[in-house]
Amino acid sequence: MKVGSWFEYKVTEERSDVPGKKTHTEHYAVASINGDDIVFDKCIDGKKTEEQVEGRTSFGNGLVRNDDLKKYATETIDTAFGKKTVDVSDSMHNGVGRCGGSTVTYVGSDGVMYRSIEKQLWSMGVRYTLTRDLVDLG
Repeated sequence: MKVGSWFEYKVTEERSDVPGKKTHTEHYAVASINGDDIVFDKCIDGKKTEEQVEGRTSFGNGLVRNDDLKKYATETIDTAFGKKTVDVSDSMHNGVGRCGGSTVTYVGSDGVMYRSIEKQLWSMGVRYTLTRDLVDLG
């Protein structure tokens, strides 16, 4: 990863208390790298946001924390780039995930995170799921 490189995800959000799904695109461009720290400029649906997103080179595509994930399978999935064989890793260990949620990543042998699924359990039993599918990179 280098300054100026970028990637774009189709993001799908689902809540168990709201019918249907919401989708948008998130575009991340590397603004700076300092050691393991990365700062991204972020656009949502083509509009630049005021926020910059901090990540680390050790995270999935610099964005999704994966240092505590455990590989549990290798699968072939459909992506915007055709079929890809990926390692599937998750944050569930002995049935216990991160506080109130879990993360699953799908990372190719090229180190690219093609998909991530983050689940959270909110108050009143509301289940929230955020899925990112990689649709473009450059």
